[in-house]
Amino acid sequence: MADSALAPQESAGTVAADNAASSREGGRGTSGAHGQGARATAERRLSLDGATAEPSSGGALRPQSDADMLERGLLGASASPEAAACKDEAVDNSPRPRKEKEGAPCSEPLRRCREIGVSWTDISFEARVRRPRTGILGTPPLCDVLNALDSLTQKGPLKKILCGVSGEVLPGDMVALMGASGAGKSTLLNILSRYLRETSGTVKYGDAQLELKEAKKVSCFIQQEDLFNGFITVREHLQCIVRLRTTLPPKEREALVDRLLVAFELSKAADTCIGNLQMGARRGISGGEKKRLSVATEIVTNPSIIFADEPTTGLDSFMAEAVMTVLERLAQNGRSIICTIHQPSTTVFEKFNKVILLAEGRMVFAGDRLALPVYFARVGKSIPPYTSVADFVIDVLSSSEGAEATLQIAEKMHAAWINTGVPFMRDWHESLREQYIQRLQSEGVADKVREATESCMRAALSS
Repeated sequence: MADSALAPQESAGTVAADNAASSREGGRGTSGAHGQGARATAERRLSLDGATAEPSSGGALRPQSDADMLERGLLGASASPEAAACKDEAVDNSPRPRKEKEGAPCSEPLRRCREIGVSWTDISFEARVRRPRTGILGTPPLCDVLNALDSLTQKGPLKKILCGVSGEVLPGDMVALMGASGAGKSTLLNILSRYLRETSGTVKYGDAQLELKEAKKVSCFIQQEDLFNGFITVREHLQCIVRLRTTLPPKEREALVDRLLVAFELSKAADTCIGNLQMGARRGISGGEKKRLSVATEIVTNPSIIFADEPTTGLDSFMAEAVMTVLERLAQNGRSIICTIHQPSTTVFEKFNKVILLAEGRMVFAGDRLALPVYFARVGKSIPPYTSVADFVIDVLSSSEGAEATLQIAEKMHAAWINTGVPFMRDWHESLREQYIQRLQSEGVADKVREATESCMRAALSS
């Protein structure tokens, strides 16, 4: 299924071959044939690009049917003014797409995928705590051996990592999963991605409960650590991934690699070795480019759900924003994205539209990002002016007085969420709905929508 979703209608290699044939005809002195072949190729390219794609804000595409998405593939060119001008002039013979300016938003949109949400109900998880090693027993490698034996013999007391957590992520949502260290963020992410299944509760992808094998067909997991072969280039890495994970013919594989390089702003580093510690002075690509390469690696199969474990770790503010911009564009194309995030900057935090807060394995907030400061003010935790919202809420959920004090704060905030948070979010969404209706009425759109709806109902009743 993933292979068919990746297959474009006509590869860039085919267009390049047509262009090359036209150039050869022109070289023999038949300039008229050359112009006619170039115009035919340009018109065919325009018909491909303009079939269902249309530019919109944020790089998103209009909704398409499943059959349409399967035919058009994962990535492609938009119907831009340059494409319109291509009808009257010769087409560039180069099969490579033009390089984007590094750090600039990509003008080439990402294909929509099958829209699937994630929901989970009453998730609880317990794990055994390893006993601390002291003296010679606490030195590696002996400590590692003893810890491995403990995991086999199941020694140590049980600790509750998650306590009855429930939530939902809809297609198009970009959710920040936040909390202090040890709150259970990574554990919940592993449970939702089905890599960790020894839990109570249910996890649904859409309306179905999937095991790991089926879940991997519609989702992907972006690890916190970037694991690459540093001795190959970015292009070679993507070529290997596309060849292993798809059954596309060679020309279409190359076309897909080219589109991935452009879409994830890796064109400038396409022929640069990825690099690693073993390469010594050969540094390779930057940390932000490695993270974008990680995303490109996982997006090859056109997943509907993306799980990302702290994608901004080890990046400066500029690189972190660039990575989150890539994920934001993926969410705008109908994907459900869940990211664990630790101490995000204000710019990165504003990329998310929803936030889930955990404290000692308990849910203390789940809803719109803009509702977060309003809710905390309602429970007596007003955010001071000129203060980062993300930093403030983490400070509120933590305590320097020890684990017991932190647990008491978590239980208090969890009780407040159960008693007042859920009704608050219901009122919040209702107020947003009323504001939206009022805006439509002020623009004169609501009456037109109502008239169209009534007309459709009358037509249905008469038939």
